[in-house]
Formats: sequence, C-alpha cells, structure tokens
Amino acid sequence: SVTYGILKAFFMYFFYELILNPKLENIISELNKCIQHIFDGFNYMEHYEHCYTKYEIEQERLMLNNGKSIFNYDTIGSQSNYMFLHLCFFLGIHRYFFENLNVRHVGQFLFIDQPSIPYYAGSENVKTTDKEKLLDAFAGINRFMKYAIEEKKEQFQIILVEHAPETYWTGENNLDYFVTKETFTSGNALIPKYVLEQKENNEN
Repeated sequence: SVTYGILKAFFMYFFYELILNPKLENIISELNKCIQHIFDGFNYMEHYEHCYTKYEIEQERLMLNNGKSIFNYDTIGSQSNYMFLHLCFFLGIHRYFFENLNVRHVGQFLFIDQPSIPYYAGSENVKTTDKEKLLDAFAGINRFMKYAIEEKKEQFQIILVEHAPETYWTGENNLDYFVTKETFTSGNALIPKYVLEQKENNEN
C-alpha cells in the first residue's frame, strides 16, 4: 500500500542515517519538532491539546506526553484523536524531509482515506462539535499544502477520498488547496462499473 511504502522508505532512511550518522537521537528530535508543528496547528485534540508529540522508533509509534512525566500516554481516547495523530505523523514526516533533505527519498504525495470516519454518518446531520473537528482536520491539510507549495516552493499532492459533502471545503469553509476532481454518485464509482462488468465477462 501507499502507506506501507512511505513507512518503508522512511525507516530505510533512518537505517542509512544510523550507519552514516550515528546521531539518530538528533534525527528523531528534528522529526518530533516537525510533527509537533503540525500537532500545534490543530484545535480539537480533546484533553491533549497541550501535549508533546514523541515518536518512539522502537515501537514504530507516535505517542503523546504531557511534558511532566517520563511516561507517555498509552491510550488517547477517541477515534477522532487517533485520526488527528495519523495526520500529524504523515504530514510531519513530509515536513521533516522538506526541512532537512535536499534529495527526496519518498514520493511527494499522500493518499488520505476518509478522515471523517470517526464522526461522519453520511449526511449533514452531525454534531456541531464533530463538524468542527472535521473542518479542523481539513484546515490542517490545507495549511500543509500552503506550506509545501508557497513557503518551500515544492510540488506536492494530497489525494483525499471523502464521504463528507464538499461544503466542508467550499463556500464559507473555502479551502484554497482543495479541489473536487470526481464525485462518486449515481452509479459513478471509484472502480467504474464497466471495469467490474469486463472482469465478470472475462471470468465467464
């Protein structure tokens, strides 16, 4: 998968850096700064807003710490919080590469599948706080695109598959780096019907 490929490339980079540069601790520190930057931009990490992000390479896991304890939080509650951590991790990885490398080791794109899963039920009839959380997530993605393209002068693409209506990124919620390229309704699907029919005919 795309996610696995990104992680594999990331850990391969760490492996070579560990051989060529034994200061792995410094690399992790810089990575945490990049992830923290993404984290600090979000407003809806319930009960964990003032935490510090900490990537544990032994566990291959992003953790949160309150800054007062040597122990990280083992769990962080809702699915919404974990969704935000996923965004922090993957956007933070790419920010790290932009800030620290001249040569790109991973493709400059992300595929994000339905960040609305924790709270979107398929209609506009959702809790106000849930809608605000999703708007917050989309705004964070948009900020990253603005950073990559306008500040770093880099090419970058995020492919977002989402069931939430486009009113979340148009109109009064306008996000300048969001563009609806395809709508999968009325028989139009991610896998076109003719492909399924062709496959069925070939099997018969």
